[in-house]
Amino acid sequence: MERICCNCKKSIGLFASKVFWLKDGYYCYDCAKQKGIDFEWFKLRFGEDFKDVTCEEFSRIVETEGKTRTEYINKKNELRAKFHITKKIGDQMLVDDDNKIFKLGPTIYEFSQIVKYELCEDKSTVMEGGVGRAMVGDMLFGATGAIVGAATRSSKNICSSMEVIIYLSDEYHPTESIKLIFNEAKRNSGEYQRALQEARQFIGMLDAITHKDDVSINKVDGNEKKVISVADEIRKFKELLDEGIITQEEFDAKKKQLLNL
Repeated sequence: MERICCNCKKSIGLFASKVFWLKDGYYCYDCAKQKGIDFEWFKLRFGEDFKDVTCEEFSRIVETEGKTRTEYINKKNELRAKFHITKKIGDQMLVDDDNKIFKLGPTIYEFSQIVKYELCEDKSTVMEGGVGRAMVGDMLFGATGAIVGAATRSSKNICSSMEVIIYLSDEYHPTESIKLIFNEAKRNSGEYQRALQEARQFIGMLDAITHKDDVSINKVDGNEKKVISVADEIRKFKELLDEGIITQEEFDAKKKQLLNL
């Protein structure tokens, strides 16, 4: 039986594999590509089985997805055209503070797309931050040079992996992983210390991006003065105490520092 594409009405060879099998017909890859479909992302978003989908329904899906994808690419290209580096974090993140955008690998994002972020060690979340909740970078790192709380793991002297995971409001790239340690490393090794240093940089940058509005601006005698809520800072450290990330002594010391006691 001859196979006909329900969109272009052209014959599809019996042995052609680049075709969507539908409930009541077929849809060729050439037509989908002309509509702006990226096949890798299309299959991730919709799956590969369309045998319960009619030609009419599938045509609407392709049309809508093609427009969405085209708009997405155009937006990324606009950001890429104005991107210029003002800061580099480690070997993986390029930042444009002026336009509030950043690049991870080939992909570009706006600051406002960051939803939350996690620091993970040995595939366990050490700490997370995001809009409305800073990670409070330096408090994560103890005097011994290891991440606070990491010693509670069974392999306390060895770190097998470390990464920062960023969750984004991006249709096609909802997460990005910044890998800092790939293989086993002793926590007193130079490799581990370098990874910690990069982790500090990433955390500090992400905290600054997602909490840029936490600092209010007051004008005194015509000059701008930044004012940070002491109460908000104390709440952040209280959360770290409640979660066992810092000790009572560390919390008390930080509270006294913030209150100028």
